[in-house]
Amino acid sequence: MAELTCPYCWKGTREKQLLQFCPEQCGRGDTRTFFPSSAKACPHGRQPSKTRFCPSCQKMLEHDYITTKSHIIAMIGSRQSGKSTYVGVLVNELRNRIGPMFNNMCAELVGDRSRIRYRDVFAGPMYGKGETLQATSPVRTQYQLDPLLLMLKFPRRRMLREQLTAAMMIFYDTSGEDVLKADNLENLVDYLDAAAGIVLMIDPLQISSVARSVADSVPKPSSSHDQVEIVQRLAELLRTRRGMAADKKISTPLAVAIGKTDALGSALPANSVVRRPGAHDGAYDDADGWFVHDELRATLSGWADGEALLNTVDANFSKNRFFGVSALGVTPPEQGRISASGIHPLRVEDPLLWLLGRFRLIPVRKAKR
Repeated sequence: MAELTCPYCWKGTREKQLLQFCPEQCGRGDTRTFFPSSAKACPHGRQPSKTRFCPSCQKMLEHDYITTKSHIIAMIGSRQSGKSTYVGVLVNELRNRIGPMFNNMCAELVGDRSRIRYRDVFAGPMYGKGETLQATSPVRTQYQLDPLLLMLKFPRRRMLREQLTAAMMIFYDTSGEDVLKADNLENLVDYLDAAAGIVLMIDPLQISSVARSVADSVPKPSSSHDQVEIVQRLAELLRTRRGMAADKKISTPLAVAIGKTDALGSALPANSVVRRPGAHDGAYDDADGWFVHDELRATLSGWADGEALLNTVDANFSKNRFFGVSALGVTPPEQGRISASGIHPLRVEDPLLWLLGRFRLIPVRKAKR
């Protein structure tokens, strides 16, 4: 069986190498032990449960995760870039709006930890209380190191029979500043190296020339971070882990998502394509994607550090695409509050659909270039 990656420690293993654990009847503490999954009974002679554990970190792995092909999507972005808000809204959109557009694709959170985390960290505050997500929230801190496991099921008809193709998406909450730290990088690098695709969230309001051009009523981040440096460090970490030379480009697809487009005003062209919904109904529309990509590259070239960002992405990632997204759709009227009109996301699905198309999980309407 193909190697799988633990979503907690990001170490590779195989199903036959997974561990079992003694049942509760064996007692507590040291009397209960881990043992190979091939054993028919625990060291005390009792029947073990069907639960399996990672041999490296001994965290429990969900059955659906073990038996489903995984496509790890790594999310990275500077603090206050909106990446957590983006993930929270994206999951809701996949479950309620995007799924029916793609032959009733089903999006399921896998395991109690993911379901509880999504409810408490994302859905509860945003959709229940109308609050934006706060980095200092004690609830977010509690689940910070837990991955969010999302399984996508695609109905397919083959030989007159209905079948399902499934894929597992893994979102892990990390910040762009983490890649700039010299300490405790091992787990983060394992996560990035295991990713089949990376979504880099760029906060345009952390670019000084853009921040000065938007309305005073738009809430600004309390701090800013060098977006170009994050891309450079990301590339350095991946090259080092993979033993690549500096003149070789990284093959992992990179989706560069320019967030908070609802707040950009005149910083975007008057008739910007990113202000209109995407054309991805039943397939990823590659022509629409290239239109957005080309417009955003032209726009970025006029922003301070924009040209440096474009050049750094191109020099390091052989497969990259730029996207414009708005998770909330309406700029928050004040710090901590979502607009009374509700959440109206725009193009949040575009980066993921591009990646799904690259993974050949959804159809792609090819564009002529």
